[in-house]
Amino acid sequence: MSRTMATWILTGALALGAVPALAGTPAAGPAAPQAQKARLESGLHQLAMRSTTGPKIGATERAEITRQESEIKSLIHRLETGQSVAPSEVDHALAPR
Repeated sequence: MSRTMATWILTGALALGAVPALAGTPAAGPAAPQAQKARLESGLHQLAMRSTTGPKIGATERAEITRQESEIKSLIHRLETGQSVAPSEVDHALAPR
């Protein structure tokens, strides 16, 4: 029974791995920009929540949040216009400051 199960699992894994190759697209192709955009939008939402809820924030922190929001919006715009965005740029934009 376990050999049959292992055979099915291996067959399924091979089939799933072959689907992008058969389609002629890289595995991370179209999903990567969408995932990056979703991650950036989530970070933007968290910044908005941080600036509107909780204790009052000072002018320096407000300016930093505004700058970070601008950076994230710029990356989202680049993704929407089909430009590539390096994962390190996304990580830097979302890094807590």
